[in-house]
Amino acid sequence: MKIKLPSFFHHYFLTGIFGAAFFLIVLSFGLAYFNLRADRPLIIHFTAEQGIDFFGTSADVFKIIIISFSVVLINLFVGVILFEKERVLPYFLGVASLVFSFLILLALTTVILVN
Repeated sequence: MKIKLPSFFHHYFLTGIFGAAFFLIVLSFGLAYFNLRADRPLIIHFTAEQGIDFFGTSADVFKIIIISFSVVLINLFVGVILFEKERVLPYFLGVASLVFSFLILLALTTVILVN
């Protein structure tokens, strides 16, 4: 029996955008897993005026990654649902997911470099 995919997945540009977003999230997870140690608190947020204002653990970083994965997954499901009715919104959701994933990767890289 052959499984019929929605027509959304036949558009390679959309599939590539969401695939790149998921790849960036997986890359963020890999960077966090191999570079963060759980034996000490991490500097999560700091400002130039006040200095360090938020400490956290590596579990907090992984929670952020899991939430970002969930956001991209929800955007994918909404894009698949809306694809037949409105063709522009899935592209917007895909690009927004890709930018969001890149910003998560950038923030995680900053946390790794500071710690």
